Amino acid sequence: MSTNIVENGIDISNANTIIINQADNFGLAELHQLRGRVGRSNRKAFCYLITRPIQTLTPEARKRLLALEEFSDLGSGFNIAMRDLDIRGAGNILGGEQSGFINDIGFELYSKILNDAVRELKESEFSDMFQGVEAEIELPETIVEFDESALLPNTYVSDNVERLNLYRKLSQAKSEQEIEDWKEEIEDRFGSAPKAAKYLIEASKIKLFASQCLFTKVTVRAERMWTVCPKADSRLADAFYESGKFQSILKQMEILRPDQFQLIQKNDSVRLAIQDISDIYSATEFLRTLSSKLNN
Repeated sequence: MSTNIVENGIDISNANTIIINQADNFGLAELHQLRGRVGRSNRKAFCYLITRPIQTLTPEARKRLLALEEFSDLGSGFNIAMRDLDIRGAGNILGGEQSGFINDIGFELYSKILNDAVRELKESEFSDMFQGVEAEIELPETIVEFDESALLPNTYVSDNVERLNLYRKLSQAKSEQEIEDWKEEIEDRFGSAPKAAKYLIEASKIKLFASQCLFTKVTVRAERMWTVCPKADSRLADAFYESGKFQSILKQMEILRPDQFQLIQKNDSVRLAIQDISDIYSATEFLRTLSSKLNN
């Protein structure tokens, strides 16, 4: 017998059975850790959860136990973490309970909604607290479009959870070096990257550099590249137009691509059409140079 201190990394390789009493009182992460204390060798392991009658448990407790039953395979830690966040919500960051709907809309959108809500509160109800504090410009989630497939093929990374983790890690890269490190990681683990994975890497670089220029969308097609500037009524308008960034971009265009770019007004957005962009690698190089000129 033991308390849940065994959760903290105790490794007894020949232990193959654990009985958790009053399992409904434990958190999902705790139960997952406790379950992992057995079956640490080649012996088949068993984990028994003892609870009060199921109908007397709270809805959250039932969800935790069902999640533990559903995700029992090796490598299920990510699914457990996502289900735990879904059950508990993201906490009281905004002063009210979260509804816990992450599985319906996805982690990235869930995080974006949360960040947007925090920013709105800073600008409205709590604006007095942040007076005199220079707001950090939140870079746009630039959309990148081109004709080639950009992904990690199933034949290259076969495990769905692992592939999702790699996508997530790449999406969080904040510099070109982090993207290169990600490339080295996948090639070290899975071998030389196929063409689709290389296109994915270039798409990430394009997104990074274009986002630093505050472009909201980039399209590479037919030896041209179109970049979409922020709309006049968007949250990025001041940072793009009023700060002089737009004028700096036009100045650099005159230097980098004289007579090879066109300013287009379409509906309520401004676009730049750049000629002689032969492929996505050329697009990456151009945006890398432009971003460097603007931010140095």
